[in-house]
Amino acid sequence: MADLNTQPPPPYQREQLAISLLAFALLFAFATFFGLTQPDITFFRTHAFAWSSALLVTPALYIFVRRHGIAPLTHWWRLFWTFAWVMIAVHLIWGLGLEHDWQPLSVFERQGFWIAFPIFLLQAVWLIDIAMTWTRYDWAWPTGGYKVWQGFMWLFVLANFFVAMVIFRNDTESLVIGLMQTAVVVAAFLMRWNEREQSL
Repeated sequence: MADLNTQPPPPYQREQLAISLLAFALLFAFATFFGLTQPDITFFRTHAFAWSSALLVTPALYIFVRRHGIAPLTHWWRLFWTFAWVMIAVHLIWGLGLEHDWQPLSVFERQGFWIAFPIFLLQAVWLIDIAMTWTRYDWAWPTGGYKVWQGFMWLFVLANFFVAMVIFRNDTESLVIGLMQTAVVVAAFLMRWNEREQSL
């Protein structure tokens, strides 16, 4: 197999930005405006921003499984990966600021260390990864240590969402979205495995 790093970057198409930005805008609008109809606006918006991030990151998780190590990653992956981080950052700011009065310790008291700490850590390391994604020339075809880093970040993001949405689950919506995300990732692995078997 040819070295992926010798391949040109995938072509950028304006509709990729338009569609991913539209998905972000619609989910942001839902969390913001539908929250006005809820008894506890702050509580609903905090959770809705988390649901929205989970929905935005799901296409990126799928694309990563299907292409990482066998084909260059696409701008679809990069855009959905980025918008998902922006939405989870809004979730953290909204929840920490309005639900917990900017008191991180109250988050730890409510959720426990093993739920809260990875979420705070995720914000930082995911942002580092996104900065690398938009500044490195080899973002689409990583090799060596950067390839390992991308794999670690994919797993860390997936694990955080699975724990928060499926195991910790504050509500039915979180459980449903978390299980849907898990099913999409499992389907991606099965499709990749099937293609590998057929190529042997």
